[in-house]
Amino acid sequence: MASTSEVGHAKNIANLNLRETAKRFAPRRYSLNPQLKFYMLPNSKLFISVFLIFIFLQVSCNTLKHGKLGVESAMKYYDHLIQKLDADSISQLYSPDGNMGDIAIGRDSIRKFLSSFKHIQVLSQISKTKSIELYRDGAIQKGNYIQTDVMSEKDTIIVKGEYEVQWVWLGKQGWHIKRMTTKPIK
Repeated sequence: MASTSEVGHAKNIANLNLRETAKRFAPRRYSLNPQLKFYMLPNSKLFISVFLIFIFLQVSCNTLKHGKLGVESAMKYYDHLIQKLDADSISQLYSPDGNMGDIAIGRDSIRKFLSSFKHIQVLSQISKTKSIELYRDGAIQKGNYIQTDVMSEKDTIIVKGEYEVQWVWLGKQGWHIKRMTTKPIK
């Protein structure tokens, strides 16, 4: 059995450790201005640093999406949707007043036009950018495309051409096609 002095000594050590721990995690007072006093936890500097790095990354990533890489990425997504021939998704990639080479204007007309190609299966859709010019919340992209299609489950055709896309930046929605024109090449 432990003596009362040993128990008392153990309580004193426990209290001492508790006080040291409390001091270690207690807010420290920093004073930049004698009239202004505020408290900061020891890990607050780390938190503020991580928070500032996070904000920097958010801004820089958004800038990349708003730049040439974002336009190129949007065009690759368009290629993917063309290969799936997903009329709904393709029409949503256009701006609300988007223009598909004067064939269809507006999302509903574009969806209806693309839905008429039920007898075509797109095997591949590849676009290669020649140039991208950025201006404010818009861009003009020019390039070439090659598309391989199967018509009525019989004939395979290869369509080549040049394209020009006028992109518009719609904020959080990203890049959308304002107008796209294509010119076949033999």
